[in-house]
Amino acid sequence: MQTVLIQHPAVHEAFVTAHDGELTGYYAPAEASVESVRAHLTDRLPDYMVPSALVVLQALPLNANGKVDRRALPVPDAAEEPGDGHVAPRTVTEERIAEVWAQVLGLERVGVEDGFFEIGGHSIRAVALVGALRSAGYDVGVRDVFEHRTVAELSEFLTGRPARTEVDRPVERFALIAAEDRERLPGDAVDAYPLTQVQLGMVLEMLADGTKHAYHNVSSFRITESEPFSAEALRVAAQVVTARHEMLRTSFHLDGYARPLQVVHAEAVIPVTVQDLRDLDEAGRLRAVAEFLARERADLFDLERAPLLRMTAHIEDDGWRLGVTVCHAITEGWSHRALLMELLDEYRRLREGGRPSPVPAPAVRYADFVAAELQSLESERDRAYWAAVTGGYARFRLPTAWAGDRTADRERYRAAVELREFEPGLRALATRARASVKSVLLAAHLKVLSLLTEENRFHSGLVFSARPEAPGADRVYGMYLNTLPFTFDADRDRTWEQLVREVFAHEAGMWEHRRYPMPAIQRDAGAERLLDVRFSYQDFDHVDTERVDVGGSSAEGATEFDLAVSAVSGYLLLTTHTHALSRANTDRLTALYTAVLSAMVRDPAADARVAPLPAEERERQLTEWNDTAYEQGSASVLQRFEEQAARVPDAPAVTLGPDTVTYAELDARANRLAHALRARGVGAETRVAVQLDRGPDLIAALLAVWKAGGAYVPVDPSCPAERVASIVATSGAPTAITTEPYADRFCGITVLLADEDASALPVSAPVRTDDPDGLAYVVFTSGSTGVPKGVEVAHRGLANHVAWAARELASRGTGGAPLFSSVAFDLVVPNLWGPLVTGQRVFAVAQDTAPAELGRALLAGAPYSFVKLTPGHLDLLAAQLTTEQADDLAAVTVVAGEALPGTTADRSLEILGPGRLVNEYGPTEASVGSTVFPVREAVGRDVVPIGRPLPNMRVYVLDAALEPVPVGVAGELYVGGAGVARG
Repeated sequence: MQTVLIQHPAVHEAFVTAHDGELTGYYAPAEASVESVRAHLTDRLPDYMVPSALVVLQALPLNANGKVDRRALPVPDAAEEPGDGHVAPRTVTEERIAEVWAQVLGLERVGVEDGFFEIGGHSIRAVALVGALRSAGYDVGVRDVFEHRTVAELSEFLTGRPARTEVDRPVERFALIAAEDRERLPGDAVDAYPLTQVQLGMVLEMLADGTKHAYHNVSSFRITESEPFSAEALRVAAQVVTARHEMLRTSFHLDGYARPLQVVHAEAVIPVTVQDLRDLDEAGRLRAVAEFLARERADLFDLERAPLLRMTAHIEDDGWRLGVTVCHAITEGWSHRALLMELLDEYRRLREGGRPSPVPAPAVRYADFVAAELQSLESERDRAYWAAVTGGYARFRLPTAWAGDRTADRERYRAAVELREFEPGLRALATRARASVKSVLLAAHLKVLSLLTEENRFHSGLVFSARPEAPGADRVYGMYLNTLPFTFDADRDRTWEQLVREVFAHEAGMWEHRRYPMPAIQRDAGAERLLDVRFSYQDFDHVDTERVDVGGSSAEGATEFDLAVSAVSGYLLLTTHTHALSRANTDRLTALYTAVLSAMVRDPAADARVAPLPAEERERQLTEWNDTAYEQGSASVLQRFEEQAARVPDAPAVTLGPDTVTYAELDARANRLAHALRARGVGAETRVAVQLDRGPDLIAALLAVWKAGGAYVPVDPSCPAERVASIVATSGAPTAITTEPYADRFCGITVLLADEDASALPVSAPVRTDDPDGLAYVVFTSGSTGVPKGVEVAHRGLANHVAWAARELASRGTGGAPLFSSVAFDLVVPNLWGPLVTGQRVFAVAQDTAPAELGRALLAGAPYSFVKLTPGHLDLLAAQLTTEQADDLAAVTVVAGEALPGTTADRSLEILGPGRLVNEYGPTEASVGSTVFPVREAVGRDVVPIGRPLPNMRVYVLDAALEPVPVGVAGELYVGGAGVARG
């Protein structure tokens, strides 16, 4: 019904409930007439499902939790035409199940077509519902409630299903510990059992950092009561509640027993202090509360003394505040708020002269939860389930580049995304997808994470409640949370509605495995840490917002997660620290959440693969990130070499073995060859094939082609005759420079032997016209089909890249660079030309050097200003060189040619140190390289990022519609700027 109502084109938000046994529909905005809405419903629903009354509002009233405030809904006009909108139970099974639903959800009645999550249900309520249904004899689990979301569907599922024969037997006291440990327990112990693995992890995290104090939490709740405050009533109420709940009488013991234990004591006294703030103004009261929070955060509990909780009352003029300091390992959000309301109920009763209310203790205890975890740890099925998750999906990590200054002190802080403007649309999307609002927000969260990572399949943390599915389990205080890896596949083709439905179904499928503790998953995966980011949905609908001013309350706490995202009280609350996210980048992150949520509610049927960007982010990516302009003059690489030849004529230019050629000698050799080429018809942009072994003759030949006005076509000496013929034919080269051993590979074109006697030719350069946009070389790649593909590169793009190499790489030292790869592979361009435009030396490694001898050959010319190589070369050198030799090889190492594995980078970083390893990326068409990523710390991922654009380059990632979107979204790379190849 509600789903159909929200589908009216003029209705933006809607809610359906019952008044005096009649179904009433509320909707907004007022522009939608009652007549059109009723006609819309009548056309699409049977008569008994059409609300008897329709009430038009400007907006639906919401409580502090962001839910429809039922008490604020106006009573429908009695003059409205009556009708039968309630779908009453039709079978005995439906009647019994509907009664249980109404009891658990606190409703007068439930229709058989009402969706559990649409009328106030959530995961904790689902646990309570399952417990109550099991008490009634039904064999049902929480997953069944997720999958069969109405009374009618659940009744159909359970009809004919055998009654539950399994009996939930509570764990006997002391049954979970060894006899020798029981003998060592204190005399007032009434039970003891192991700490759960999550509890133990929390305690260890809390004690590990003397300043952070993770999981030592402090809250201050503002109580809006006009009656005078009673300290005595509060102290007695605290003792009443303590007597009811074992967790409030529990201490932790990390040693002294066979394993860490939690001991339940017969009695414990919660410390209650009172501070009068009525003499202070508003600013003074806020300051006093802030000082209280800071003071309490610094004061850890003695874990071996119960209770691990204390309270402070701050008296104000118009009410009072209740401060609660607690060790998180004894309670979580639901229990914490349940304790608050139970305490306030007893406090009010006692303050008014009454007696504590009789509350029967549930049969289930926290020990039953501990026993369920121990049983899950023995389950091979649970272990295999989580192994498949961690083995099949990458760990999500926040972008390293988004971190703040890690040399400064770490500061924890929070940011928020307000949800109120999206709530009608979020509820409507949840209804359309037959899911929960939690699933909608979780889907949005996962989508945002997918925009921050290059991984298409990843996992991040989702907080689960692993409470036992037993009657009364929702009333047993304890720490039931288990943060588990939730998987996401960014490449799936789906709409926003389908994405929400998938997320909801995936969460349902995880429920039966939710008790396997995260620390065990981590150990099984062999990882020190699996989760950096976690999401939680805190639907604390049991808090009476008329008595507790949620907006005026505050809390202080810390976790070990780099980013904790919580959906609570109408906000997405982001808790992080500056070593994980800078404040500016957190602002970018909140803007991404807003953009994704807007896209989801605007058109649930739209493609969820699209990356909606806020205007500021789009502007940053299109302009700021691509603001790489750098004025480097118009000189070509050839001109810059000639300047060095005139400046340092006697400096070594090229070394091969024992022989070294000076700049003057190299320039003269190139000039003679240039005249020889001119004599053979080489002129402006004539292609000249060059096939020579590495050494001075090769470099002189490349320079000579430029000096003659042509463009060289490098051919590797190892190429077979067929490949040479294909390159010559495709490039259209009419001339080749080579030596006698390779001359027979060039049939039908003019051949110039580089070692011919050219002493009679001039040593001065022939007259030429330098054109920055003229062709510099044609290099052949394999092509995507394996057929050689020629790429034409202009002098302007080449000069831009070599100028960067000269500034950023060659300037690191004076030793030049080694040339040990084929010049037919453009990876070597900086190694070849970077030294020669800076007056440094190229150290040529002999053509016949075996891979096993590469390390030794490179050491002969070390140390270098820089080395550029492939990841394969890096691994090869790691095996051939000692740590000291690798460290001394070059001032900086650039890796390119293929993806740089994170493990290779991390290993090299340990040897080289921060800032001496650079990952370069770029297609041949963009003149060698387009982006660089300096590796300054452990990568912690499978592949090193490609980084930011080089000077005078622009980088975009495009979707199918050629709209710029962030790195991490599936698309193709477009690189533009000074480096784009011709043709």
